[in-house]
Amino acid sequence: MTVASGSTSHARPSTAFVHLVTLLTCLALVSPAVLAQGKRPPRRGKVPWSKVKGISGKLAREAMEKAAPEQSTEDVESAAGSLLMTVGSRSRPELLADRRQLLQQLKTQPDDMDLLRKYAGVALRLGDHDAALPAFLRVVKMRPTDAATHLELGVVLYDRGRLDQAMKHFLKVTDLAPKLFMGWMNLGITYRRMGLPDRAVYAFKEAAQIQPDSSLVAFHLGEAYAQSMNRDKAEELYRDALKKDPRLVDAHVNLGNLLHFGGDEAAAIQEYDAALKLRPKDPVVHFNRGVCLFLLRRHAEAVKAYQTAIRDSKRNPRAYNNLGVALGKLGQTASMIKAFRAAVQQDPRYAMASYNLAVVSMKVGQVDDAIKLVQNVIVINPGMADAHRLLGEALLRKGKIYEAKVELTRALDLRPGDTHARRVMGLALAQKGEGERAIRELEAAVQANPQDSMSRLVLGKLLAGKGKSEEAVKQYREALRIDPKNAEAHFSLGEVLYAEGKITEAIAHYEAAVASDARNAGAQYRMAEAYHARGDYQRALTAYQAAITSDPTLGPEGHYKMGDVYYRLNKTQLEVREYLDTLKLNPQHARARIALGFAYARLQMYSKALEQLDEALKVDPDNALAHYYRGTVLYNMRRREESVQSFLAAVKYNPRFAEAHYNLGQIYAETGDKRQAIRSFQAAIAANPTYDAARLALAKIQGK
Repeated sequence: MTVASGSTSHARPSTAFVHLVTLLTCLALVSPAVLAQGKRPPRRGKVPWSKVKGISGKLAREAMEKAAPEQSTEDVESAAGSLLMTVGSRSRPELLADRRQLLQQLKTQPDDMDLLRKYAGVALRLGDHDAALPAFLRVVKMRPTDAATHLELGVVLYDRGRLDQAMKHFLKVTDLAPKLFMGWMNLGITYRRMGLPDRAVYAFKEAAQIQPDSSLVAFHLGEAYAQSMNRDKAEELYRDALKKDPRLVDAHVNLGNLLHFGGDEAAAIQEYDAALKLRPKDPVVHFNRGVCLFLLRRHAEAVKAYQTAIRDSKRNPRAYNNLGVALGKLGQTASMIKAFRAAVQQDPRYAMASYNLAVVSMKVGQVDDAIKLVQNVIVINPGMADAHRLLGEALLRKGKIYEAKVELTRALDLRPGDTHARRVMGLALAQKGEGERAIRELEAAVQANPQDSMSRLVLGKLLAGKGKSEEAVKQYREALRIDPKNAEAHFSLGEVLYAEGKITEAIAHYEAAVASDARNAGAQYRMAEAYHARGDYQRALTAYQAAITSDPTLGPEGHYKMGDVYYRLNKTQLEVREYLDTLKLNPQHARARIALGFAYARLQMYSKALEQLDEALKVDPDNALAHYYRGTVLYNMRRREESVQSFLAAVKYNPRFAEAHYNLGQIYAETGDKRQAIRSFQAAIAANPTYDAARLALAKIQGK
């Protein structure tokens, strides 16, 4: 008799998948950078979507966002200059001796204003403002027209942060001694610190009339113009200051800052280098230089600059933060985390560093740590929208959908135009099963920012999940118009097209996804399946192997599919090798054992075939195909009764298994059980009306 052997066709799973759930954060860190004058938005980069991971027979039904964040760095620091006052030639030990002597004299002459005035001056120069302040106040009260005392009292008040009072005394100096250079200079410096650059300009111009060749006047006047955002005038004055005194380090530094703000990082670095020749261990200059090197993408040099700034300062959390970002650009994740932790350790209330560390923690899968860190950021800065958004993402990763929605709602309250937060909110709603609301949220994100390719991508996934393929394709194509090399958009579009049977066009998009991301395992695997289905077997083998190399977790399923390719190429030995590779990686892979059993049967290695099929049935006892192949093997081993039991099990678990019914009919006919044979052939024809072999067998046994 002829026993039908069937085939090992590998049904491709449905491809209209929505990749929604698992989020690695795709945040660009957006804490505002502290600048010399006001605030400046950080530089941001586009955030790519990640590779699809964890495919086993079919792609995971989840979307992943790649944690490749652009961490925020602190911007350059300015050299602000300090107040002017007369400086004596006496050393600190001499000043301490003077103070002891003056204190002894004041015990016997407490009302001697000359002694008290000298004592206050000595205390000021020793930095003892607690002693200097009351002494100056007494002297000023008794000598209200003493310009020098008003000047030094103003210095004490300025250093203690009492700017309004300091200003009043410096104004008094300019009234009492209008030609006193230090009075106008200190008044201008105080105005500038108070945020009154126009008044500062007036004061410095008055000082310039007294000392027109002073480099300090030009420097501070440049600072005032920079504060009022007149950068051209500020640059002119900084250069004038350096012309008058090329060794004025602060002018080099702030000119460098000004050039940096204007986007000329290379010229800024030249000024910082000039400053470092004069002051080689200045941590501020090394820090600023690092900022510019980073922006020029000279990340390794930026790392060295930040490390030098840290070395030359006892405490520098800003430098550690920026060092972490630069190390991240070099792919040194462990060192990046160490730098962020050092920044947080030096300043536990440093929100930007904590936030950056939280983002990295999300990237490496330490979601619980990320949650703790970002919760601390929110305590420090409750109005930081990005922190609420990141917390929402982290909570979503933990499956805490309600809590995630609360944080994402807060992020949107703080920044209604945050399309990223809307995108994540859409994902949260989708996880909760509120697909239509999720789509509306993403549509709002797209409407708010039509050029946001990622929002269009996620919207496409949501639409595909709802079976709205045409609308999904439209969003994917728009995403690719905005970002033609977006691997995830190519991949997702390929999925929809494949599901629609447009295999050639789907392959083109899978190939484009791989061209944009050479290690995109999801696209490589899907491309292999598409080649496989089209009969382009050599390309299918190459693509399966590439997918396995990119993501070793694809090994079991990839080798299994490669075995099927070799089956179709009639290369049974190579087919066997692939199934064995599958089972090495996953001994519970029942389909591979069934296919291996069938391959051994074709090689007439029936004992090995039976062994594999029995193992498969231990894993999947209701598998009709395994029972069917087992029946075929047993028949060929002349174990007819056992063969019948296996075929009966096959039709029990799959009543429409035409080949199993046919084989039962053949065996019954051989044993003379005409009645059972007729029933089996009729069942085969009922299961498959076009089954000609069953019709011929039935006609023969009926004598027709």
